[in-house]
Amino acid sequence: MNKFRKITASKQKNTRIILWLRNDLRVTDNYALTWAVQKARKQHGTGSVEIIPVFCFDPRLYHLEQSKSKFSSRKTGLMRSQFQLETIECLRKDLKSIGSNLIVSIEKPEKYLCKLLSDVYHNIIV
Repeated sequence: MNKFRKITASKQKNTRIILWLRNDLRVTDNYALTWAVQKARKQHGTGSVEIIPVFCFDPRLYHLEQSKSKFSSRKTGLMRSQFQLETIECLRKDLKSIGSNLIVSIEKPEKYLCKLLSDVYHNIIV
């Protein structure tokens, strides 16, 4: 069964759950993802629920100049960056296997997530 399909019902205001993935980058045993799916199932009879998984490569952690700590070392080195890329690739593959997808951004999360908000939906950022 597809946990992430759009569940449509009556003419109530639709809900958009923006699932901001930061550290817990697994499909299994992911509390925020489980919560979003349960919320979608509860609202099944009151409108549609859209779950949008999002990961942001925050430039403050990855950009060469912006990511320097107060000790002049990089916050995210090459090995950590490679690990993150591989993890995101695996997460995207896992989400696609259950009928969803992953939006990936290289903007600051506080700026990018606001772009996903809509007046048509009741928006929830998790």
